Amino acid sequence: MLRPLPNVAESMPLFIGFTRNWRLLQQTVVSYITAGWPPEDIYVIGNTGVMNSNRDGLLTLQNPFCFDHHRLTKILGINVISTPTLFIFAKLQNFYIYTAWKGTGSTTSGRTWTP
Repeated sequence: MLRPLPNVAESMPLFIGFTRNWRLLQQTVVSYITAGWPPEDIYVIGNTGVMNSNRDGLLTLQNPFCFDHHRLTKILGINVISTPTLFIFAKLQNFYIYTAWKGTGSTTSGRTWTP
């Protein structure tokens, strides 16, 4: 799939679903950025079921649902969208469609949008 040229106003958002394994998520995000995907077009869908606990820094790495929200948004410059509860696969797919239809342009790099 070809990405748009930098001078084109369109964006091509990339949704990365996350439930567990912070280290794998971090490696995935850094790989996409290294390959040239613009960080502002990357959206991690935090499907953890812990509401805003990651954003507020309430979880530790011993919790399998933990990810470093600050590192993703402030250091790597990507977007995080948190689901309100833990979705099963089919509901997560519907959430992707809903988010794509609604449009992801309302968020800016490093900000969190929660439906």
